[in-house]
Amino acid sequence: FDEEVDLDEGFENIEETKLELQISTPFEESADIVNNALAKEHRSNSSSLFSQHSGNDKSTDSNLNTCTENVREQKGRFGSDSIEAADALVALACQYWEKGDRVTATELYTEAHSAYENKLGDSKEVAMVLKSLGDLNKEDEKFDAAKHLYMEALDMEQDVYGHYLPQTLNAVGILCLEQDDFRAAMEYHRRALQIQKKQSSRGEQSKYEMYETLVRIGNVYYSERNNLTNIRSKGVDYKDFIASGFLGWIANAHDMRGEYSKSKQFYEELLQIYTTKDTKEAKRENALTLNRLGSLSRELGLYDEAMDYHQRALHLQQSTSSAAKAMTAETCVLVGMTKIKMCEYKKALDLFEDALLVLKSSLGKRHSSVATTLSQIGAVHFEMGDFTKAMTTLTE
Repeated sequence: FDEEVDLDEGFENIEETKLELQISTPFEESADIVNNALAKEHRSNSSSLFSQHSGNDKSTDSNLNTCTENVREQKGRFGSDSIEAADALVALACQYWEKGDRVTATELYTEAHSAYENKLGDSKEVAMVLKSLGDLNKEDEKFDAAKHLYMEALDMEQDVYGHYLPQTLNAVGILCLEQDDFRAAMEYHRRALQIQKKQSSRGEQSKYEMYETLVRIGNVYYSERNNLTNIRSKGVDYKDFIASGFLGWIANAHDMRGEYSKSKQFYEELLQIYTTKDTKEAKRENALTLNRLGSLSRELGLYDEAMDYHQRALHLQQSTSSAAKAMTAETCVLVGMTKIKMCEYKKALDLFEDALLVLKSSLGKRHSSVATTLSQIGAVHFEMGDFTKAMTTLTE
């Protein structure tokens, strides 16, 4: 029932945003949005993919010793400038970097770079080391050196892979944003997103990488909008950027990463845009955005606020003659889900059962919204202690 950005289907119909960026490239996207709010009730699982692994000092020291010994072994067996020794140096450099010793990590990567370059010439290994050296310089705020290394890495990636790697493009974009070069930052992130879209068939991980890039684009958008110099000079007009649907995609990306407060910021801005329009489509989008905001508020434990958003969506749908009955019923389900959180189980059950009749007649018994509503009914029966009804409903 919330709109969810369809990253599998899209990017076909949107014109390139007219920002006159320094590096122009077509960016094909789709304005199509999936109208399925309850599909997002997996938020906690998807957002966990973005959690950071935290090691401990003992394991890091143990890994350092192992990697150091491996470097000695590989150099002894194959020579100091061998590919095997370079691989071992990279592994050791990663350990020092993780430990926070960027100086030693840089020295080891530099030594590995020399070995790779001598043995392999232009290669993915050399490109990888250049990117890592760029990251290290960026962390040390040596931005000019970092950018030079990133550019070398991009040139080599183009030669080796036939295209730039999104990770490197995003790294340059982040660096440009650090230097308030908003247009270049936006373009690098857009290029990264374009490549990631082409690679999206590779699985779920590539989709989450697209969410990461969309978040980066959102960072550029808000940073430029809030930049004092840019405000005074009126800067770039983001009218086309907004019209292309980017705000919705960025909001969805934050949502999928579990960053609900940030997601709300973008949806609130969308809401302001739709509220100023009086078309049927704008009212539909307004109601859907209100429902998204309600669901996010529920995830944040703001149940009264969630109720307010859903009630506003319901009022808008009921006052619009063209609103489909199924959409209104879906909003009632969202209200019921909030009622469950508020422990008002009887009210939730009434809402679910009324909505279920409408959804079955409008969408058919096998529709996903019907299944989701049945699961909510089962959950309510379970909370009320009626396990037999809960099992029957969940089985259905």
